[in-house]
Amino acid sequence: MKNNIQSVGIIGLGAFGRLCSSLVPEGVTVLGFDTKPPANYKTSTLEDVCATDAVILAVPLSAYPEVLTQIQPLLTKSTLLIDICSVKVKPLQLLQKHLPDHTNILLTHPLFGPQTVENGTKGLTLVVCSEVSEMSEPFITFCSDVLKLTIVRLSPAQHDKEMALVHALTMFLARGLSDIHAEESQFATPSFTYLKKLIELDRVHTEELFQTIENGNPYAQNIRTQLITQLEKIDSSLKN
Repeated sequence: MKNNIQSVGIIGLGAFGRLCSSLVPEGVTVLGFDTKPPANYKTSTLEDVCATDAVILAVPLSAYPEVLTQIQPLLTKSTLLIDICSVKVKPLQLLQKHLPDHTNILLTHPLFGPQTVENGTKGLTLVVCSEVSEMSEPFITFCSDVLKLTIVRLSPAQHDKEMALVHALTMFLARGLSDIHAEESQFATPSFTYLKKLIELDRVHTEELFQTIENGNPYAQNIRTQLITQLEKIDSSLKN
């Protein structure tokens, strides 16, 4: 990573942006920008962040149009722009729309977060959804060799189809269980314990992430409809 990335800029200093900052290797300069930065967190200007060798977009999908418009005149052609959004088709469309001349872009989805790296990043998964460039190859190598992440390569459409089931359906179920306060029972069988873990999943994720995963994935609505249809059929069968 140090071969061609001497500095990293992070736009968005929420929980995941701060996690990214903590994973940057020693000796590489890290600059962060956020319109509402965390307390006691030293930030830089957007201009300085965009002048780094690699810029990580750690903002919600809903913020992409505004942020991409702001950084378009500030990025140099050699800057590696790293997208880490939980969905991939719509970010790609927005990047192509707002940064049509910036080809040095790496689309990724880290399948982990602050809650899952307490014991380190070894064995966790990073999905890569774009062609590897001269700038992005050392970054991916660092993720693989140093962070010990498992690299999986998928197209943006393949990624979103998989995540509609793995991600969107899981969070949809978690939200439903949370809304009926299923965790309030005084009893817990082994199987019910799994449901309580789903409820906790809903509690630790932000509303912005929920909206991104459910509304930002073009395949999520279909998988939710399939589930609801099947549940209604099962419910109907129990009334006969």
